[in-house]
Amino acid sequence: LHADYMAANHAIKMMSTLGKDKPFFLGVGLVRPHVPLVAPKRFFTPFPNKAMVLAQAVKDDLKDVPKAAQKMKNFPRYGMNEEQQKKALSAYYASVSFMDAQVGRLLDALKANGLEDNTIVLFMSDHGWNLGEHDCWQKTSLWEDVIRTPLIISVPGSKVAGQKCDRIVEHTDIYPTLVDLCGFKPPKALKGQSMTSLLSDPASTAWVDKPAYTVTYNGSGESLRTDEWHLNLWSDGRQGVELYDVKTDPGEFTNLAKDPKHAATLKTLTAQLRGLRAKFGGKTPKPRPPR
Repeated sequence: LHADYMAANHAIKMMSTLGKDKPFFLGVGLVRPHVPLVAPKRFFTPFPNKAMVLAQAVKDDLKDVPKAAQKMKNFPRYGMNEEQQKKALSAYYASVSFMDAQVGRLLDALKANGLEDNTIVLFMSDHGWNLGEHDCWQKTSLWEDVIRTPLIISVPGSKVAGQKCDRIVEHTDIYPTLVDLCGFKPPKALKGQSMTSLLSDPASTAWVDKPAYTVTYNGSGESLRTDEWHLNLWSDGRQGVELYDVKTDPGEFTNLAKDPKHAATLKTLTAQLRGLRAKFGGKTPKPRPPR
């Protein structure tokens, strides 16, 4: 009865006729994990409520964070007590496991139909999720937990199969990559760049390193993520600024935006973010009332 199970069923049925005489593209959209956090009962068994460990709590964590960045705060938005938060964690993990099982079914079907050795497989998500970090839940914040997404690419015959890559890439790079891998000529209007060099060598010097640009909440929140820094502007800074040193503060607990020692860095990153906004055709966001 679950949409993800039915979607996987439909894709598996299609695989029996795909790829026999011509190339194919198959996109399978899975809903979970997403609210409502539901899954068949057996997927909850490995994640009992009492065993769930809540996110690290830091005293005065949000004291230096703009109000615009706190829209998803537990109180007053959700008002979950400790028991309810643990139930939410359990349900989230169960939902992820249920979705993961459908991915497994799809990969098994790919192999069963003799398509495994000649099919590129890409697994991705549209956004991350706060699970109580910074006392916030769900999406629309700009912390690392939300803007960083899963991305796994399997290319037949790869010599670096199973390796991890720590370079920054964006969703806009996915289409150019698939076009490149399939031997097509990419349209000139594409904003992203092909990741094929990284698929051959995760440390490739052919890849042009760049920051990741993210927008949220109808564009009023913008993020710039480099290897070392993470900048968040809310309404172009009019509703607040966040600056984190992700090398020394990976949990993003200390906002350095008002620290004079980092004024030059803040200025440089802000200009860079605004440049990317213009590149992608964005407009200066208008202030939005905090919820």
